[in-house]
Amino acid sequence: MQLHQLKIFVCAADSGSLSAAARALGLAQSSLTRSLRQLELAVGATLMQRGVTGVVLTDAGHALLAHARQIIDGVQRAEEDVRQRSGENGGQVRIACSAVPAQAVLSHSVAMMRRNFPEVQLQISASVYPAVMSLFRASAIDFAVGPVPTEGLGGDYQSEVILRSRFVPVVRLGHPLATRTRLADLENLAWVAAGPTTGPGDACQRAFSIANRPTPVMAARSETVETAIHLISRSDWACFIPEPLALDAAKRSIISLVPILEPLPELEVSLFRPSKRILTPAAQALYSAIRSSSRSLHSSISTD
Repeated sequence: MQLHQLKIFVCAADSGSLSAAARALGLAQSSLTRSLRQLELAVGATLMQRGVTGVVLTDAGHALLAHARQIIDGVQRAEEDVRQRSGENGGQVRIACSAVPAQAVLSHSVAMMRRNFPEVQLQISASVYPAVMSLFRASAIDFAVGPVPTEGLGGDYQSEVILRSRFVPVVRLGHPLATRTRLADLENLAWVAAGPTTGPGDACQRAFSIANRPTPVMAARSETVETAIHLISRSDWACFIPEPLALDAAKRSIISLVPILEPLPELEVSLFRPSKRILTPAAQALYSAIRSSSRSLHSSISTD
């Protein structure tokens, strides 16, 4: 089994077509087909079959694909690691980042990293838990910044909380209940749930549970806070969103924060990655910069 064969295999699997893979790699299709056949002989199994719409992976092909991605990614990161330690400052850093840390610390952290690695290309995914876990399994990101479940991620991952905030209720400008101070006054509204259905807890359900009130009707669910804000600004619905994002939208006169006096659920933002993941110097520089920027932000808030 050779690295170039694995690269051809992954490209063919991603393209779904041998001809498309050959074009993408700049190879003759006969050469590509020969390399795939040699790979199948090396592993002792048929990896893909031609179908009406292109190539289809066999069970063995699916199994090898996950390993192939990790091997290719590991080789690429090893090469970047050595080059960066030898004085080169190129390569890639790939992360997933949720909305709150993206707003609060990401730009400053990237600037810190680029002082030493000005040519590094940064790739940012907006995926959050649980979708981000599939990116880790595919070796598609180095680390992630965002909320994690209360019970944690298990021993295969390391994580640390770097930011804490609150979820706050928001409504459109001029909403008749915009100045209420009790959640009981809002429980008959239709609500928008912001975030994945299987993420680290539903803020609306948690808030009303803390207040010993029944969970209100959920009129809609938005995968992103940005879409939820858009819906709220043009309806009589309400939504819980992280306070930094709510304050930013309120400053732009898009929505109003409802001044609830009761305790509200917290949002914890963590830095996390697989425990065995070895970061390149550039990735480690960004990881450390995000941690440092978060501490500085916490200190400035505490001082204020």
